[in-house]
Amino acid sequence: MKGPARASAQHWAFWSRWGLGTRLCALTTAFGLGSLFILAVIHHHRVGQLRTLFERQAEEERARLLSQIELEGRTLANFAYDYTYWDDMVTFVRKPRPSWAAENIRTPMESFQIDGVWIFDASWNLLHQSRRDEALPLPFGRRDLEGLSAEGLFAHGFVPTPAGLAEFRLAPVQPGADAARASPPAGWMLAVRIWSGSSMQQLERLSGLRLEFLGSGEEPLPARLEEARISFVIDLPGAGEEPAARLHAVKYIPVVTAMARQNLRATLLAALANAGFFGMLLIVVHFACGRPLRTVVAAAQGQAAPGFEDLFRRDDEIGHLATLVRSMRSSQARLEHENRRRQEAESQLQQALVEQDIFARELHDDTLQSLYAMGMVLDGTQRTLGADDHPAGETLAPLVPEINRLIATLRVAIAGMERTQADPQRLAQTLTRILESVCRPAGLSLVSEIDPATLGRLSREQTFHLVRIVRELASNAARHAGGNHFRFALQHRGNFVIIEAEDDGQGFEPDEAGLAGHGLANLRKRCQAMNAAIRWEAAQPRGTRAVIEIAPTQAHDPKSDQSPAG
Repeated sequence: MKGPARASAQHWAFWSRWGLGTRLCALTTAFGLGSLFILAVIHHHRVGQLRTLFERQAEEERARLLSQIELEGRTLANFAYDYTYWDDMVTFVRKPRPSWAAENIRTPMESFQIDGVWIFDASWNLLHQSRRDEALPLPFGRRDLEGLSAEGLFAHGFVPTPAGLAEFRLAPVQPGADAARASPPAGWMLAVRIWSGSSMQQLERLSGLRLEFLGSGEEPLPARLEEARISFVIDLPGAGEEPAARLHAVKYIPVVTAMARQNLRATLLAALANAGFFGMLLIVVHFACGRPLRTVVAAAQGQAAPGFEDLFRRDDEIGHLATLVRSMRSSQARLEHENRRRQEAESQLQQALVEQDIFARELHDDTLQSLYAMGMVLDGTQRTLGADDHPAGETLAPLVPEINRLIATLRVAIAGMERTQADPQRLAQTLTRILESVCRPAGLSLVSEIDPATLGRLSREQTFHLVRIVRELASNAARHAGGNHFRFALQHRGNFVIIEAEDDGQGFEPDEAGLAGHGLANLRKRCQAMNAAIRWEAAQPRGTRAVIEIAPTQAHDPKSDQSPAG
């Protein structure tokens, strides 16, 4: 054992000579400050949770008190709404009758706990008043009442009176048929309920809070978690913008103090235990995993990694990881070798393509032009000899179409050598010339329906086979069908390119006619090579129809998928 491996063994031997007490002392010293920090963080977090709980409790107490205040004033609200939404009250406003008021207003005040009711006409003239305490004055002047009615049809709030704080409801008198309460008020009702000492005691009993009204400039007791004291103030709305009174609520929750103390003790114990456990765990991880992992990472990055070979002898995860890294490095070396070979192959392919382009240019500029010139010379010679009825004219007559056919074939072959997709319009013209070069010498009437856009769906390899399939279909019709007409169509339906070739000849049965004479086996092979399927059908009234369905391999614009039905 040499170098870092020997130093590591000596290091472990040094630690193994220490006693357990010494190790624990060293552990406690190393992580003492860490334990204090963890203690502070955990304690702060739990205090924050307790404070949040305390504040949430205060909000719930506040919401509960508001609900109870609203519930206490519900009878006042129901009285003001129901007794003003009444045809008899409209009649009373128009023609006041004290006897009716005593029976229908004064008597229900007891059950509704209403302390005072004032009835006004639409011009705010006082028509009637009923008070449980005759000393209770009208809380508002005429101008104040007009201001309250201008703020809304149903005004609500609190107002100080000599008898105490009073809750009031102002409502318009309207007929019972006015469900929307939208008609002009026939009059107004002001109903008042005094918040007496018994009312406050009932609120304290229901809410569990200590309630008191704050005087002018008096500050409430602050809420303090340390003293387990909930404290908040509710502003009771008045007739104007200023609150009529400030209701101070206080509640003590002793259990909160006990929870805070228990939290502190639990946090201290947990922090000390966690500090000890994680401290020891960190030391073990450092010596058992940290250093070996750094060595493996350095080896994976291609850096110098002393001691990396020693890790293979470990029968654990580190040893398996070291083995994987060594395999990865070997795979990386093989991949780099394959990349170099691929680059060399691409270079050779590029050179071959350049040579193919050169050959295609030479074939076009030399051979094709020479054939074209020969065709022109033979055509002129044949015309001259034919005019003189020379026998050689008949001999030269079939040569000119054959040369034209060869020229068309060479053009297709040259297009197939191009590294880019052939132009669909030019390819459609080439296919038409091939059909004409086969059908015209045979005396067939040709109908050609070729969609150039559909040709753009085919790959270069499919185009290569397509040219030969077109020639073979036309040749079969010219040589074997014995008909007078030949129809060729190339269109797309859905995601398929459809070829239909139809003659009006004698027809044949593909399973019974010899395949050699009709070239059907060759057609099947070419269709398989271009990912297509071919079938033969009987044409009406006579003849044969060949249908080829080609699955395109080249991406195209989906907007062009407007195929005919079928």
